[in-house]
Amino acid sequence: MSKTFLFAGASSAIALETALMLKENGDRVIGISTRVPEGFYDEIHRVEKYDFGVFPPLEETIDGLVYFPGTINLKPFARLTPAEFSNDFQVNTFGAAAFVQAYLNNLK
Repeated sequence: MSKTFLFAGASSAIALETALMLKENGDRVIGISTRVPEGFYDEIHRVEKYDFGVFPPLEETIDGLVYFPGTINLKPFARLTPAEFSNDFQVNTFGAAAFVQAYLNNLK
């Protein structure tokens, strides 16, 4: 029985490979991304950022949610700016919470 998965960060290499594996299994994959990826999503939605109130509404039932976006600053801790901390926290924490919250009622 096929399932439906929703990916945020759908243009990342790991998301594309995961989508390919699921599609080969006969599953449906919907992508959300800040960049529209070339590929094999059954449906794709573009967002400007990963934040509360920006995700498109979906009517269908979802079997699984996957949040691929993430940031990491690989420089000495003492050189990280407040803006860099804030951006990382926004994408990695608030973005993931906003994504799950937006689609929690769509989960089986």
